[in-house]
Amino acid sequence: MRNRRGITLIELLVALVIAAIIAATAARSFSFALTAQQRLDDAHLRDQRIRAFEQRLVDLIRGAEVTSSATNEASFFIGADSPDSLSGGGGLEGSNATSLTFTTFGGRINASTLDSDDDFETLNQNVGPQGGVTEVSLSMTPVGTPTGVEGGLYLREQKPADGDPTQGGFESQLNADVTNISFEFFDGEAWQTSWDTRTQQGVRRIPAAVRVTYNLSSDTNDQSHVLVIRLPHSDVTVDNPATQTAGATQ
Repeated sequence: MRNRRGITLIELLVALVIAAIIAATAARSFSFALTAQQRLDDAHLRDQRIRAFEQRLVDLIRGAEVTSSATNEASFFIGADSPDSLSGGGGLEGSNATSLTFTTFGGRINASTLDSDDDFETLNQNVGPQGGVTEVSLSMTPVGTPTGVEGGLYLREQKPADGDPTQGGFESQLNADVTNISFEFFDGEAWQTSWDTRTQQGVRRIPAAVRVTYNLSSDTNDQSHVLVIRLPHSDVTVDNPATQTAGATQ
């Protein structure tokens, strides 16, 4: 008969070392998997925020509309180099507009007003005017001093529009992550760096599309985000362009 031999100390130590190596490898793989999943989740969340931001820009800018009357100053479409230049019209020559101010008709109505039993005067006092012509402004430079926020892209809305694109309304921070933004305008033939319906002769026209270029502080490289937004209320086409002449659009 053969005598059974027990496990030697060396064999036990070898087994423990192998088990430790396997455990360490498994822990490292698990940690790497968790890190990779967290990065994927962060990237997905960031993409969702970018898509939501761009959809908000699309919803706002697609509503741009002006009256055709050359004497009606209550509606306008102005792409300028800064809010300060809105009173003078136009942007800096050769530089893209960094501020966009326009009017839109039939703005969104606050859902709370639909279910309210208050009369018109009370609603107007509590939530402000609803519907009608709204003035919308997008700029990196706030007109006023929004409470508790600083930097990023600002949105200013005024209901009803008062014909003055330089002030008024309620201003808020639309996206704190935006480090710069610029706007270009398609006139049916080429992209223009500025646009101002107040300087147009005859029937006023808005561009066929707006190209928005912006950067985010969370970008890991120098990439620029580009968004092209078609304006459904524009009559500008390749066959019917809006000709830019001497600071005016015809």
